[in-house]
Amino acid sequence: MSHDHAATSRPLLSRAWRAFPYDPRLLTWAERWLVVWSAYGARIFPADAPADPAWEEEGAFNACACDSAYLLLAAQSPPSLILFHQADLREIARVPLQAHLQGLVYAGLGAFAGIDARGHLVRVQITLEETLQLDDLDLADFRDLAAPNPPGFERLALAAAEDGDLVAFALSRRKAASVPVVLFSLQAMKVRQVLKGARSTVVHLAFTPGAATLLAATWSVALAWSLPRGKARTLLRARSYPELIGALDPHHVLLADHKERLVCVDLRADAEVWEHPHYGPAALCGERVVHARFDHLTLRDARTGAALRTADAPKFPNHLLLRGDHALIQTSAGCVTRRWELTRPHQGPHPQGRGARVARRAPT
Repeated sequence: MSHDHAATSRPLLSRAWRAFPYDPRLLTWAERWLVVWSAYGARIFPADAPADPAWEEEGAFNACACDSAYLLLAAQSPPSLILFHQADLREIARVPLQAHLQGLVYAGLGAFAGIDARGHLVRVQITLEETLQLDDLDLADFRDLAAPNPPGFERLALAAAEDGDLVAFALSRRKAASVPVVLFSLQAMKVRQVLKGARSTVVHLAFTPGAATLLAATWSVALAWSLPRGKARTLLRARSYPELIGALDPHHVLLADHKERLVCVDLRADAEVWEHPHYGPAALCGERVVHARFDHLTLRDARTGAALRTADAPKFPNHLLLRGDHALIQTSAGCVTRRWELTRPHQGPHPQGRGARVARRAPT
């Protein structure tokens, strides 16, 4: 197993970070571009040479999403959508909105979905002529669920199955006894189902491949619903708070108790396949996962938990992004992002990784 004493050899984007006070999690890694967006503006950098921005604009930006061909930015003032070609970062459309979007996800087949400040679900379709076609639905029947700004509103969670149709959202109020999760059909523009079982704020939603299961993370537990009619079941009870790292396939998902452990769960058996000590962020790409334990980083085989490579970050990692053979590491300073090259082969660690515990029953 390889270890990098200086995995983060040089800072990336450090000038841009210091000129942009913002939440450091607001970073999107598109195919060829790094997108920084915040309440102060947006900048897009070449991923391979991010010294100077290839595009930038001042103003508040709320969301960003992309597919393999297009990049879509949502501006707040004035409310609008900006569409770019991924190949050359050419701006090809700018469309005004009735209200700014609170969230935006890629839904598949050239469609995006978001919820705006009026409580409308908005479908954005890229046409063959490379224009943006907008449709929205006032969720009046679900006003108590979907209005983003009633007194006591706390958080929006939004996810898409990337089949061009199914999206899920949850809008949580403070101290709510339960939080419904709404499944919505973009093609029919109507609510398909309301899922119950979340007992506190829903922080994150995610579908497994094929939309066989919907996952949710609240402040205390990770939940799963087998679609279309399954009941909520608990996958992880967290001592700190749970995180949905990603799905390996329709039956295996990675979860984290942010300050305790990283876990692979078999959804069919409701059992933990492996776990490792964990404290900080994690990121999944394909069948490899990078995660932190304080300032120590580990690259693992996501199937077995085997450690492939380790490194020491110069400061406590705040956020991780993983794509191909590169990981981006944002430090706790919030203004420096560094690259970790993941190209060296491992040297045959223990098949389950050091300290792994396997076949543990998930909580019921």
